[in-house]
Amino acid sequence: MTDAVGSQTELMGMEVAAPLDAVLVLEDRAQITRRGKVILKSGEHTLLVRDVTPLIVDRSVRIRFAEKSAGSFRDQQVRRSYVVRAERPEKEKEITAAIEAKVEEFRAENDRAWAIFREREMVGHANDVLKSNVGDLLGVGRFESRWKSDLDQLWSRRESVETELLDSGWAQDNRALEIRRLEEERLGVLQPATEYRASIVTKIAVPEDGEYTLIWDYQVPCALWRPQYTAELGEGDKPVVRWQSTGCVWQRTGEDWEGVELTFSTARPTLGATPPVLRDEVLEKRTKTEEEKKTIDVVSRDVEIADTRSATAAASIDTPPGLDDGGEVRSYTASRRVDVPSDGRPHRIEFEAWEADTDPEYACVPDQAPFVFLRSMQTNPSALPLLAGPVTLIRGGGFTGRSRIGYVAPQEAFALSWGSEDGINVRGEVTRQHRKEGLRKQRVHSCTTRVHLSNQTDHRRRIRLVLRVPVSEIKHVEIEIDRPNSTSGFEVDDQGRVTWTMDLDKAENKRIKLLFTVRMPNHIRWRD
Repeated sequence: MTDAVGSQTELMGMEVAAPLDAVLVLEDRAQITRRGKVILKSGEHTLLVRDVTPLIVDRSVRIRFAEKSAGSFRDQQVRRSYVVRAERPEKEKEITAAIEAKVEEFRAENDRAWAIFREREMVGHANDVLKSNVGDLLGVGRFESRWKSDLDQLWSRRESVETELLDSGWAQDNRALEIRRLEEERLGVLQPATEYRASIVTKIAVPEDGEYTLIWDYQVPCALWRPQYTAELGEGDKPVVRWQSTGCVWQRTGEDWEGVELTFSTARPTLGATPPVLRDEVLEKRTKTEEEKKTIDVVSRDVEIADTRSATAAASIDTPPGLDDGGEVRSYTASRRVDVPSDGRPHRIEFEAWEADTDPEYACVPDQAPFVFLRSMQTNPSALPLLAGPVTLIRGGGFTGRSRIGYVAPQEAFALSWGSEDGINVRGEVTRQHRKEGLRKQRVHSCTTRVHLSNQTDHRRRIRLVLRVPVSEIKHVEIEIDRPNSTSGFEVDDQGRVTWTMDLDKAENKRIKLLFTVRMPNHIRWRD
């Protein structure tokens, strides 16, 4: 393929009306499909598709017949040309007349403002003379009431004149800005306009007369998409989550996508299948010191628990920042034909919607945040996964906030947090005591966690309270919950999560206490 660029390139051939039929939006580009019908006689023909975007990637252009074995292709080219438009004298005359009218208004207002300024000077001088005369008369006589009315009249007139002068100044500033804008517009009109165009020239051969349908495919940059979601929590005895999946599209390709079949894809055609670079990793060993042989250091740390029934975190993958598709190419097609103008603005296109049953609950984890959150678990009923992206939350018919989900596979459960319940107050306190027991001076750490809950809403709430105890990874460290002195009714899992499920009536308070001990030999040191 070749590229011809010139000031005026003449293209010869049969023009084909091939409007945009489908668009495949990739992570950082788009693949355009044009479809056109043409009646041809047997033999060779040169077809011309005009007014395509000059951003077209030449090597990506492909052409095919919709009918099998309909013909053969000889050559194809992308040719670009500059189209220079002359100045527009009629438009220039209109702008010049508008400028002259504004300048005349500016001059007339300037003369009026100068007269107002002179009047203000005269009123000020009269006021000064009157005050001087009143001062002289007060030295030899008494104050007369008419002097006050004269002073008030002068001050009122001076205030009116100054207000009028200030208004005139603001109006003049606006006229000056309008004149400057019109002059810039006239300058743009006087300059010749250059338009950059492109056309696809295709040479084909057909064996017989008839009507043929041809399809052109090519790629263009300056287009991308990202997933966005909207979730609405229904109310009632059987609440559901209404889910809407949309693709947010930005495109500045130079072509308006009108009435196209839009498909979103996570494919990355520019990402080559390059094996990773292998590096040597050197391992070293050394002999422990006598102090290290006698002492074992134990460190507390928080570890994120992988759970398919919890909100999944974004996967860490060795790809450029963008779409997280779980390592497999995914495609999503819009539910209808759409229009996407080439304006660089975001446009949201829906491609899926569904409802899922849920059982919302109020959950509180004081270690993470001193609030009670409304949380729902639902299952993705779609045959397609949900890509990582932002979620707009709607509750009670109004906007609640924004959240985010990670990659969610089909039929996988995921969580959504609908914000905190401000009417329930949470206050927590953690204390720790350290002592040594026995002849071997065994270290014992006693930890106490107290949580106070207060329901100040007008409704009864069922709350799931979760506290945590450490989980030992070595047999020398023993962790035991003091059940007699802790609030009863809790459950403990193998990850150290201690859970209470309780009902709080209106204006009810509850106190939860958790005690546990950590025992370890004297040669083990616990560092937070």
